[in-house]
Amino acid sequence: FGYIIQIQDEGSSEWHKINDIDSLHPTTEFTVPSLRELKRYRFRIIAVNDIGESDPSPRTSEVLVEDVQFPPVITIDVMAEELVNIRAGDPVRIPATIKGRP
Repeated sequence: FGYIIQIQDEGSSEWHKINDIDSLHPTTEFTVPSLRELKRYRFRIIAVNDIGESDPSPRTSEVLVEDVQFPPVITIDVMAEELVNIRAGDPVRIPATIKGRP
């Protein structure tokens, strides 16, 4: 049991299998390798079980591949009052969460 993922390049009428019957994908989430940035693709899925293959799903609308970027954000995980009384020469540890991409 599993899924076959198909891809169609922008401007093409041909569908290509990303995986085949010998390497069915077991879940409904999949990361497509080797997509080119700023290119558009369409996708569709074929379900497979012991009886055979389904008809392809309706295709997706065109998906533009672009790297998602987020500016860095730092969140300090302590209150400033907790840092007021520190002895000279003692190490200071300030826990922080840093998010961003790339």
